[in-house]
This record gives sequence, structure tokens and C-alpha cells, in this order.
Amino acid sequence: MRILNKIFKNEKSLLGKLETFFWRLYDKEVFRFLIASGINTLLGMICSIFISLILEYYEIINKLDIFSIGTFKVELDIANAISFIVLLPVAYTLQSLIAFKARWRLKRLLIYPISSIPNLVLQQFFIWIFNNQLKVPNTIAYILAPICALPIMFFIIKILVQPFKGNPNKKLKQIRYIFCDIDGTLINSDSKLAKETIDSVKRIKDNYKFYLISGRHYEGMKDFYQTLELDTPLITENGANIVSADGKKIYQCCLDNTLALTIINFINTFSAVSLNVYADNIWYANKQNEYTKFEENIVGKKANIIKNFQNLTNISKIMVIASDELIKSMYKFLRKNFKKQCKIVHSKHNYIEISHLNVNKGTAIKKLKLENNWKKKEIMALGDSITDEPMFDCVGFAVAVKNGNDGLRHIANFVTDSNDNLGVKNVLNKLP
Repeated sequence: MRILNKIFKNEKSLLGKLETFFWRLYDKEVFRFLIASGINTLLGMICSIFISLILEYYEIINKLDIFSIGTFKVELDIANAISFIVLLPVAYTLQSLIAFKARWRLKRLLIYPISSIPNLVLQQFFIWIFNNQLKVPNTIAYILAPICALPIMFFIIKILVQPFKGNPNKKLKQIRYIFCDIDGTLINSDSKLAKETIDSVKRIKDNYKFYLISGRHYEGMKDFYQTLELDTPLITENGANIVSADGKKIYQCCLDNTLALTIINFINTFSAVSLNVYADNIWYANKQNEYTKFEENIVGKKANIIKNFQNLTNISKIMVIASDELIKSMYKFLRKNFKKQCKIVHSKHNYIEISHLNVNKGTAIKKLKLENNWKKKEIMALGDSITDEPMFDCVGFAVAVKNGNDGLRHIANFVTDSNDNLGVKNVLNKLP
């Protein structure tokens, strides 16, 4: 949600200050939990009322006694129980994606109902206290009970929603193969590779296979590869290509050529964009403007400027860079018209990347894993952005840098220091 532009542009206005305050609170897990719980409670109340009316219409009993100890009694509200079951996927989804920013997982959904047991006991306990000890009216007691249970339920639901991280040192002992993203992870914010990181990679590479995996093309990765003195294949363009040290193709997943040229022709109708096309390990751009120069400065290479893209084949990635407003507009159009034919990712605030539907870093790692008969527990991945999420799913130990995407950090097994604070080097130094 934070990637959206602010609704109230004037931050000094009352509404602007309120919005800024809201987003400051939204950074806190507890606040997001309250939002998700509030939505769940509201939906549950509406659903329960609707089901109660149905049960009443058909004259079906709505309450069952479960057990009682003295004046403490636990009753099962059938309408509430049905409502809970029906809304279970919604409740889990809200808590997962909003409150704890964890990846939605079926196995987590299946264990989420466990939360109903302590929730039921706690709410009945507080209802008993309000009704029998404090003599609070029944309606108010039913409102206060779930509120009082929230602090404890926060920790219970967090355990059920977020994956268990485990002992990082124990997992590191099993690692043999390491896949490391470049921008935002291996190199610092100035696109420089620190000497300490170079030394740490060289120290471990005789005992571990170290792979570079990036959204960059082959030429944009080669300098780092040579500096680190690696001999492993390079995984380029977010998994679209696997290339040997001398640039020979090992694996390639290209866009349909007709589709690629259709998208290229559409993008080329806009004058204030940098259109970048990657084909056969070569980077082509439509013009030398501020956006192209910005990308050139990042990768430390020059684009091949061409006017006509029609003769290109084996197009593995299309990338467009433009103003935030134009990128948003183009992204909506591309998603509306081409989302079933290719992968369209709004990777940065002013970047769109387009590739084959099957292309992602995880697919590339799985291919190498299958060919070499690796075990999942032997593989580690390090990354910072949403394009690194697929590789986190197929490795035994996922490491996010501190400066990385918020969602990525939540699904990682371990969060290391930022890329500017030698995060990769600090993890590699933990290897036995």
C-alpha cells in the first residue's frame, strides 16, 4: 500500500498530517493487526446476523452448551461458528497480507483454525467476568470481550500466520549453493562492490558454489563476475537466461516474437520513455535520454541505440523507464491487454519489466537444482526486491537484506544488514 502516491499532497494541511500520521502507525504490526481484526470482526458480525436470521426463520436452535464449571459456562453460538468457518480464508488472508505481511500459504490457512480455540476460550472467559463479576450488560460484554482478547490473540495469530524462522546457524551448516542478487543486495547504493564483500566471496567459493542472479543482462553482470573470480553460470534477466562464463547460452526463455514486437511498438509511441530490449545477451534502447543514462550509470554499460526493433529475435526482456505518472498509466494498459500472455512487473516506481510468463529467478534455480540433483536444504538465496520472492520459495535458507522490500523481509528465514552495511559479507562470514 505504501507504493501508492499520497492522497493529500499538501502534508502540512490537516488531512495531510492525518494521512502522514496514519502511515506512521501503519508501519507498526500491532496497528495493522487491529485494522485486520476490525475488518474480520465487522464481516463476522454481518455474516453471523445473516445466518442467525436464517436459523431463526427455520426454527433451528442457535446455541449449544459445551461445558460449564460453576458459574463459568462455555456456549457454542452456531451462527458464529458457521460464520467463522465461512470467513476463515478471508480472515487468514487479511491477517497474513495486511497485519504480518507474510506470503499467503495454503498450509498456513489449514492450521489457522487453531486460533479459534484460544479465541473462543478467552472471549468466553471475559464475557463471564463482565457478566457475572462486573455485572456489565450482556450486549456490552459481547463487545468488550473480543477487544480484551486482542493482545493475547496478536501473538497467537502471528505464530500461526508467519513461517517459523528456525535456527539460522543450523540451516547454514547445510548450505552448499548460494544464489545472490546484485542490485540492492550484493552491491551498495552507489553500485559499487565493497572490497570486504569481494574478499568474503573469494574466501568461501572453494567450498561453496556462488551464483550471481540478477535482472541485469549478461554484459551488466560480467564485471562483477570477473572481479569475484567466479566459474559458475550467470543467471541473467531475472531467470530468462542462464549463461556460461564465456557468454554461451545454457538456457533461454524468450517472449513470443510477435507479442514482443506488438508491445515494443506500443511503448515506442510515447516520446518521453526509455524503451530497453534485451535479445541474445545484448541491450538495445530506443534513445539516449535521461532515463537511459540513469540505467547506464547503474549497470556501468552503454546501451546499443537503435531506431528499428523489427528485426530483433530471441527477445527475453522488455523494460520501460519513464516518469511515475506515465509508468502507472502504461502499467494499467499493459496489464489489461497482455497480462495473460506475458509477465508484467512494476518492479520500481518508474520501471516496468516484461518477460515470458514462466520467467522468474525461482524457475531458473529449480532448473539447476533438478539438473544437478541438489537438495533444497543445501541452497541459500540472498535478495532485496519483489523479483527475488520466487527464489525464496525454492531454497532452504532465504536471506533478505535490511534495506529490502518489506514483504520479502517477512518471508525470509533471516534478515541481514543492509547492502550499504555489508549485509552479504556478514552472512557469508557466518558460513562454517
